[in-house]
Amino acid sequence: MHLLLGWAPRFKKNLIPGIIFKSIEAIFMGAPYGIVFLLLNDLLEDTFTLQDAMIYTLSIGGCFVIQLVASYWFAKMVWPLANDMVKEIRIKIGDHLRTLSMSYFDKKRTGSLNTLAVDEMQFVQIVMYQAFPDYIVAVTFAILGPFVLLLCDWKMGVASIAAIPAALYFLSRYNTASSDALTVRSAALAKLNAELIEYIQGMEVSRVYGRLGMQFNRTRMAVDDFRKTNIDCEVKAITPIGLCKLSLDMGIMMISAAGLSLYIGATLEPVLFLFFLIFSLRVYEPIRLLIPAYGYCNLAKPAVEQINLLLQTKPLPISRKVSVSDRFNVGISDVTFAYEKTPVLRDVSFEIPEKSMTAIVGPSGSGKTTLTSLIARFRDVDSGRITIGGIDIRDIHPDTLNGLISMVFQNVYLFDATISENIAIGAGSRKVDDKEIIAAAQNAGCHEFITALPYGYHTVIGEDGAALSGGERQRISIARAMLKDAPIIILDEATASVDPENEWLIQQAIDKLVASKTLIVIAHRLNTIANADQIIVLDRSGTVAQSGRHETLLAGKGPYRQIWENRIHAGKWFIDDKGWE
Repeated sequence: MHLLLGWAPRFKKNLIPGIIFKSIEAIFMGAPYGIVFLLLNDLLEDTFTLQDAMIYTLSIGGCFVIQLVASYWFAKMVWPLANDMVKEIRIKIGDHLRTLSMSYFDKKRTGSLNTLAVDEMQFVQIVMYQAFPDYIVAVTFAILGPFVLLLCDWKMGVASIAAIPAALYFLSRYNTASSDALTVRSAALAKLNAELIEYIQGMEVSRVYGRLGMQFNRTRMAVDDFRKTNIDCEVKAITPIGLCKLSLDMGIMMISAAGLSLYIGATLEPVLFLFFLIFSLRVYEPIRLLIPAYGYCNLAKPAVEQINLLLQTKPLPISRKVSVSDRFNVGISDVTFAYEKTPVLRDVSFEIPEKSMTAIVGPSGSGKTTLTSLIARFRDVDSGRITIGGIDIRDIHPDTLNGLISMVFQNVYLFDATISENIAIGAGSRKVDDKEIIAAAQNAGCHEFITALPYGYHTVIGEDGAALSGGERQRISIARAMLKDAPIIILDEATASVDPENEWLIQQAIDKLVASKTLIVIAHRLNTIANADQIIVLDRSGTVAQSGRHETLLAGKGPYRQIWENRIHAGKWFIDDKGWE
């Protein structure tokens, strides 16, 4: 509760009235037993009258009405609060995630974050709905119950509470065992969600290569592991819960034995004996309530701990010290970067002039995509600096920096929304009308195929644009970039995986997109960068091996010439009736 209220502090004051109402309900849950005691006393002393009967009956009924009213107001105040608190924590998680380096997501599977933000947050609600009120009732009874019993008869009071230490001991053992088992269960649930999402997302690939069964085996194993952890939770809880309940049952037996002994010895009045027998059925109820309360809290504990770790993860530092320059040249100075302990870039330095085209080439694993992600500040450099207009990008607010850069990725991600909504993403928080969206689509060469769809721009394209072809998805992404109209464009070989017809259409769209922009291109097809103002060649060690124009690099004997010759040789391959030539 302390952590939950720390994440949503404005709810603290709202909990106080809820605690008061639940405490009132708990008090009036015990009050009828006091009235029964008075009623029994009058009956045994033969002073009971019709008027007394009416008073006692109305008093007991009044207790039940007060319980109902207090319970109603508790629910009215705390239940919406629980939903609002979970909503606020989810928003807090979402807000924090967008401030983190992409390196954080490199280590996380989608399923684990989904489990945290969706599945396990329901247990946080249950803590507020069920565990929190049970704790209030337990604490109220724990304070008032023994006091009342000891006040009535100290010997019987001691007998009544004698079993409580043993019950609390076994309850604590249950709490420990349950906490450990449910932490393992939470990890198993996250793994199950991750495997299931991966199975569904990779179904097309698995089907092509005949691995559906093998891939599903991983999901099946995760399901089985989750089942085992659930059973383990139950098994570990059986013994301590059973011993806790047995201790409370033995407590009732001790009350009966002590009462009979004192009654026979004529040291306990009959009315008190009857009262203790009746009240003993209720005095241990708060401890019984703590059993499920501990369970609910332990179900929520792994999620709370994971949320705490997430919120403690340091975001990318944000500085507001420097205003943005009106120049858009990009400087890379002594940049070094590693994933965990794996070096990717080493002391990389070069300049990208404003309104020029710079191509970055190199073998797979040389750090081309990593370098562009550093320019967009998806991650921070380990050492060195990257500047735009002479200003270190770490001194530019991330929202402002994002507004300066458009990226067209080789692998396009589209949202499960309409085409219009997917293109409008390029405008960011700026409101755009249909005319602007259509203009961007026309410039990107996708207006024709959009209007041919059943609902045109209002067609929902499914998760990751499943209803569109690869070339169509790529043109939608270019329309986004056109709508954004940023001064710096990064292209991660946008035409690498499309057919020749789409390549020609996409290349035309790109030519419109990059006009008068600072253009950075990751290139695999070298013929597309022959006219670049400069070409940066990275080697496998992540250092700059060469730089210059196409003609200059081709005239030398460095790695660029070797890459070019390899591409030319690969382009001459064909198949005839004798095989590869």
